[in-house]
Amino acid sequence: LQNKFYNVTVIETAKFFGLPPMEFAADGYIDNNKLDTADMEFELIPSPGHSPDSICFYCQKDRLLICGDVIFAGNTGRVDLPGGNADELRHSIEELSQLEISYLLPGHMDIVTSGEKVKSNFDFIKRSVLRWL
Repeated sequence: LQNKFYNVTVIETAKFFGLPPMEFAADGYIDNNKLDTADMEFELIPSPGHSPDSICFYCQKDRLLICGDVIFAGNTGRVDLPGGNADELRHSIEELSQLEISYLLPGHMDIVTSGEKVKSNFDFIKRSVLRWL
């Protein structure tokens, strides 16, 4: 059941939602899991669980993690949608919690700022949320 959703194109998705299809072409590719933009260098970290190909962007210099739907303030991304996997999400969160992070920027809800609040957020999720996945 889940595999049938993996190869859906952007054009097919737009049509499904009644939107005009948009085509685009990549203007570049990322080498060595590094992305340099402005004055920041991001490491791309594979973080499957919420979705199979989920990634996070980590800037070590600024201790900043753009985490999409992997982790939020007080919660995690869903795993009940096609491609979601609770075991992979648990592993991704364990790995991400080892990073030095002062700014956690999720795809939804509040930004978590300060290293101590980020650490407390990961601790809470590992203690109180992951067991329910």
